[in-house]
Amino acid sequence: MMDLRTLVRRGMRSALPNMPIRGRYYMADRVGRWASPVPPTEVVDVNGLRVAIDHRHLSCRNMYYRVYEADFVRFLERTLRPGDTFMDLGANIGYIAGVAYGLVGASGKVLAYEPSRTCFDELRRNNPAWPAGMTLTNAAITDRVGTMPFMDTERVVSSGFSVLLHDRRPGPNDRVYDVDVTTIDHELEKHGVARVACIK
Repeated sequence: MMDLRTLVRRGMRSALPNMPIRGRYYMADRVGRWASPVPPTEVVDVNGLRVAIDHRHLSCRNMYYRVYEADFVRFLERTLRPGDTFMDLGANIGYIAGVAYGLVGASGKVLAYEPSRTCFDELRRNNPAWPAGMTLTNAAITDRVGTMPFMDTERVVSSGFSVLLHDRRPGPNDRVYDVDVTTIDHELEKHGVARVACIK
């Protein structure tokens, strides 16, 4: 038998995206924090992409309850069609890439890029079989092809904070390493794409 917190979580996940009222984000924040599972991380399916949600982070709770970047998601729903190509130039834990994949389908392409090894390794670990038509590259998009220094911070999942070409002194829990960098033109040629419907 499900406990009360699980019932609340499932009910909110079903109801919140379609509630045309104010207060959805407050509920995802306050009630969602109270209803967090133990342990607080779970892997959820976002249109075939498995995404690790850490309920301790507000951004992740918003993703779980499907209210994260709601205006942008509505824009994608109006813009993307099956067969389109979508480029995600900072995939983080993969939520928006998964949303886009649900719109372009296996006949389209989702080209996702994430320089953070923390996020990239988590996505790879949760998705040993990658959805057809989707690629994930451990690289940053810049104006050149090569490598650049990158700082991976402990806040990369909770707030997306990481730095390319940084001059910030690393904190005790930050990691600095070189990452591959590439250009949009290089990637479109590599994947045989003539037209991109949307770039994030």
